[in-house]
Amino acid sequence: MGNIKLITAFVISIILGTSTLYSADFIDSSAPSQLVGIGLRLGINKSSTGINYNNIFSDLEKGTNSWGTGFDAGAVVNLNLREFFTIQPGFFFQNKSFDSMLVMSVPSSTSFACRMTHSRYYYFSIPVMMSFRFNLSNNLKLLTEVGPYFSFGLGGDTDFKEYASIDQTGNISQQFTVDYFGDSNMKYVQMKKYDWGFKMGVGLMLWNRYSFGIYYNAGCRNIANDNDAYMHRASAKNKQWTFTLGYDF
Repeated sequence: MGNIKLITAFVISIILGTSTLYSADFIDSSAPSQLVGIGLRLGINKSSTGINYNNIFSDLEKGTNSWGTGFDAGAVVNLNLREFFTIQPGFFFQNKSFDSMLVMSVPSSTSFACRMTHSRYYYFSIPVMMSFRFNLSNNLKLLTEVGPYFSFGLGGDTDFKEYASIDQTGNISQQFTVDYFGDSNMKYVQMKKYDWGFKMGVGLMLWNRYSFGIYYNAGCRNIANDNDAYMHRASAKNKQWTFTLGYDF
């Protein structure tokens, strides 16, 4: 109920803000009234990792990754060059997760194996955004933002559940947990710590203080470890949607 009330209040504020529509220039290229500002950001994310399972396992029947839920929390610095244009570096703690399922079979056999995983992991991320701010009214601005991000993995783990049915052997099952990041002897299920990519999004800002934005992060680095056994054929890239509330001082 608290989230519904917050969203309702935000929508009402937007409606009230549009009462002065067209009273401000859509693009205000004048010098900024404030050169440097600080803001806080808090959001919910949906994240996953795109992995080309078919290139890793030749006997794969099915390989899927589902989107998991987490959160972003951090701060931004607004370096205002014009009223409509800001360079905005940010500093964020990110909590991410996703689930995966693999089903493999052996040709000319009734043997098969199923692996299910749940990964929960953490990043420190630094996006550097170009923020364009267009006046919809005196009190309401449209935000369009894009820029690169750089991330460092802080930790996390992956829980495994494996089940196999093997001809002339019977059924085998096991459960175990490994670090999400690393290069141990289980390298084929671990990821590299460093990542980079691009972040882009749109949003609304009310009274130059309150904001709501929807962002997409597209990872560009292949974060899969590349040991000879499996992952030398693998490609794994981060992807994430974030729904963010902000307050600028």
